[in-house]
Amino acid sequence: MCKLKKSLYRLKQSLRARYQRIDMFFTHECFSRSQADHSLYVKQTGEYLLIVIIYVDDLIILASNVSILKWLKSRLEDEFEMSDLGGLHYCLGVELERDRANRTITMSQSKYIEEVLKRFNMEECKPIGTPLDVNSKLLKLTEEEFQGIQEEMHRHSI
Repeated sequence: MCKLKKSLYRLKQSLRARYQRIDMFFTHECFSRSQADHSLYVKQTGEYLLIVIIYVDDLIILASNVSILKWLKSRLEDEFEMSDLGGLHYCLGVELERDRANRTITMSQSKYIEEVLKRFNMEECKPIGTPLDVNSKLLKLTEEEFQGIQEEMHRHSI
């Protein structure tokens, strides 16, 4: 009880205590924690797939169907004080736009780029294309032609 109370008041151990608490929850709910990334939990059966990503004090939940998503959110609300922020639109500098009708997700970093330009007072900069001589002709080489050019370049660099 004491550790949990201390963790609520943002002591050094608060993040660790919060992670241990949420790890216990997902373990109890039969989620598997990724060995590569301990903030990723997966629960999969023949009927559904649930993926949860923990980022500081936010959870990103991906579910194969709405009913399993509602079940997990209900379990989380029973266990933790939380609020549902709705669908994911922006995360770590990436904008996400979902088109349910076409079953697509579009990712963009235009908002992040605008913020970087603003931070360095470059909002009015003029965009340019990648510098390349317009008269250059690009060739598609066979593997043998490419290796021949590579060997020739290597001889000249020695």
